Amino acid sequence: MRRTAAAIAIGICVLTCGCAKEDAALEEALNFRTSLLSAGGCRYSADVTADLGEKTYEFSVDCVYDETEGTVTVTSPESIAGITAAVSGDEAQLRFDGLALTLDGEEEGWLSPMAAAWTLGTAWETDYISAGGDDGGRYRMTILKGYDEEEIQIDTWLEDGIPVRSEVSCGGERILTAVIREFGLGPGE
Repeated sequence: MRRTAAAIAIGICVLTCGCAKEDAALEEALNFRTSLLSAGGCRYSADVTADLGEKTYEFSVDCVYDETEGTVTVTSPESIAGITAAVSGDEAQLRFDGLALTLDGEEEGWLSPMAAAWTLGTAWETDYISAGGDDGGRYRMTILKGYDEEEIQIDTWLEDGIPVRSEVSCGGERILTAVIREFGLGPGE
């Protein structure tokens, strides 16, 4: 009887310690999410590399995300600077020099490089945090967005609780990398 009770007690301790370790591993990700939710969004600049298979594109953007919309404005290269994409859960709109083109949000999807602010913002704010922990001196959180064939993985590295890099992968292939600069909480102006 004592052996059975001891075995049960040891089992409970092992399970409790395992849960505590998992909770501790996700603590920084959850703290970041709480800050983002409290602030109502974020803004940042990023150097983006989009790998579309046959061709790779590099550009810099200014991003603003709030609970209803993500806006990405290209800042370089100069030939496309000023192009702005506004993406929400329902639609996407591309604007340049006073002209606007509305795109079907589901068709273009949240995989479009110009949807980066919306993709990262909604993932950081609401999607499933599947893992977290130290990765080379930075905290890395892994978020899963979508389901089955449409699932994408978003890895974000935090330094002092602030995102400094994100990678978006689909089907095990990295399709977008963003080196994040000048991150601030709150959507700003």
